[in-house]
Amino acid sequence: MLARTRHALPATLLVVAGALAGCTDDDPGGRDGGSGGDPTTTATTATATTATDAPTASPEATEATQTTEPTPAAGQLLELPTVGMRLVDVPGWDVRQVGTNMSATLDGDQGFFDVALGNIQTVNPRLDDQATIREELLSSTVPAPKRVANRTFDGVECYVLEGRGKGYLSYAVGGVHGGHFFSVEFRVPADWPDGRQWIEQMLASLDIR
Repeated sequence: MLARTRHALPATLLVVAGALAGCTDDDPGGRDGGSGGDPTTTATTATATTATDAPTASPEATEATQTTEPTPAAGQLLELPTVGMRLVDVPGWDVRQVGTNMSATLDGDQGFFDVALGNIQTVNPRLDDQATIREELLSSTVPAPKRVANRTFDGVECYVLEGRGKGYLSYAVGGVHGGHFFSVEFRVPADWPDGRQWIEQMLASLDIR
């Protein structure tokens, strides 16, 4: 087996830029009924066609599956003064804290699953401004995330940045609450089993205070 070298978590995933504090402000084939045929035969044929083309699952069942809320993660707590989040409950997370930023890394066969949580005081409550600043700061991340539709977590509207490339997925959310800017950022190998599900479970555990 080839040895993998532990990469350093990109600095932009670990540190919320201090400049944020001074800002001012996610897509019956034509069946011939026959001409002059027996009406009973025609009706039987139509009935058979309908039964053959019936869907295997109801649209309601499909919709219910798609909108099922993820089960919040219940592992180790990453906690900062104004925001907390739990990791998925699996062994092996390497958790670190530097000031008001926390990070966690899990070493797997596919690579490294990186998580970063940060918060900082800010005088700029505009979500769009914070999203623009963060997108620029993360532009050197591989893959660089781009802004998609906003989402709401724990009652707070958040921007979302997402990127795919070089075999990795990057996903970041952030918002402003109580005079603080907070961010949660993930970088995970694209082939990590249940990788996107893990992200959703961790985000479902967000506690914004």
